[in-house]
Amino acid sequence: MTALWHRDPLRPLRRILGKGKLLTAPEELVLYGFDATGFRGRPAAVVMAESTRDIQATVKFALDAGSAVVSPRLTVTPRGAGSGLSGGSVPVEGGIVLSCERMRSIISLDPDRRIAVIQPGVVTSSLQEAARRHQLFYPPDPSSNSVSTIGGNVAENAGGLRCFKYGVTGHYVLGVEFVDGEAELRRTGILDEEGVEPDLTPLMVGSEGTLGVFTRIALRFIPAPEAMMALSAFFLETEAALTTVEEIISRGWIPSVLEYIDHKALKAAAEF
Repeated sequence: MTALWHRDPLRPLRRILGKGKLLTAPEELVLYGFDATGFRGRPAAVVMAESTRDIQATVKFALDAGSAVVSPRLTVTPRGAGSGLSGGSVPVEGGIVLSCERMRSIISLDPDRRIAVIQPGVVTSSLQEAARRHQLFYPPDPSSNSVSTIGGNVAENAGGLRCFKYGVTGHYVLGVEFVDGEAELRRTGILDEEGVEPDLTPLMVGSEGTLGVFTRIALRFIPAPEAMMALSAFFLETEAALTTVEEIISRGWIPSVLEYIDHKALKAAAEF
């Protein structure tokens, strides 16, 4: 057993997962060693999970490897699109990156109940578009919405420019299904059919992958706005612009997005 481990320690996991799900080439690993913070790590392997079974198998393998005398401890770092700004998806200690980017299915979408159940790899903008087709609205809108995944949004409790009016991701999560640190499948909120208390959904939102790996997420929508429009205003002085922001809010007008751009930023954008 010891000789086999040193020859190819990942062989058992490769066999369980099947072809094309385990990345070990240096040029592949480097792509999964960082997020938008710029911090870097180097994983020993990347698992491209396509199912709950793949996630459970990976966590179980890490547990078994960590308990073996011939093996160092293996960490598992869940990853969505790697667009986060907290270092949550940066691998540590040469462990395994568990990517959920292939799990992109919208399992169900009920327009009447305004609820969707999705896999963690669904891209934020794709979910927003799916909601729009039913005259519904999914407000959380991080600036990386064209690439960021819902699993990552939930793990980081992502906000975005619309959070002042509509709240952050956690306000729209109704329940999660996840694989815990013992490779057991757990369910919370409306996904917990047995109704076990307490509801751990608020604990899982924002946990950054430290408590489990999401396999399914239940989300709520709200009715789509009847109309949307954009307005630009230009000011000669910064103080006048910021005072206007205070005036707008004090009158009870809550725009979905209100952004101040100073002269230097505007000039740089124009030149670009």
